Amino acid sequence: MTREQGIWLGGGMAFGFVAGFALAYAMTVETRVGVARAAAAPAAAMAEAAPGADPHVDVRGMLDDLNQQLQENPEDLQVLEQLSEIYMQAGMADRALEFIDRMEVIAPDRFRTGLMRAMALQALGREDEFSRQVLEMTEQNPDRWEGHYLLAAHLIGHHHDGENDFARARQALDRIEELQPGMPETEQLRSELERIQSSHDGGDVTPG
Repeated sequence: MTREQGIWLGGGMAFGFVAGFALAYAMTVETRVGVARAAAAPAAAMAEAAPGADPHVDVRGMLDDLNQQLQENPEDLQVLEQLSEIYMQAGMADRALEFIDRMEVIAPDRFRTGLMRAMALQALGREDEFSRQVLEMTEQNPDRWEGHYLLAAHLIGHHHDGENDFARARQALDRIEELQPGMPETEQLRSELERIQSSHDGGDVTPG
């Protein structure tokens, strides 16, 4: 596999994973399953495009190639990013986080790295760290809708602080609408917020 092929394939994986996560995160408990399916979709498409091929052999070959490139240039952000994406899709978020940590050292405060860290922390169930990460992303990158979306979804899904969390979630949704008007996902999330708040006010919902 050439370096160009590896970059293209890694980029396709990243798009599927990030898009699935950012656009469908945590409106319900079942959403997490949907995210996993969205992440797996690019790999499934590649397998269909090459009938009879062993995907495990392909992944091993890619890992060997990427690790060789990393030995030659330990600060190659593209390679570190691809390795973290592969391990995330393999369900090894702890391993992915090691590469994300290295990316952060090389290029601090990079938004894409922060988004990947948030995904890894969420996959590991480290909700407090995930919450802090997303809040930091929205403060450092107030003009990126993705951070506000993740923050709103997290607050709606957990709402430990009741009305205050609902108010913060509504502010985040308003900000998304300013940055990215007309996104159906924003309205879906807003509808979920109204439903959960109504149930919460009626005493039917406990914090997630």
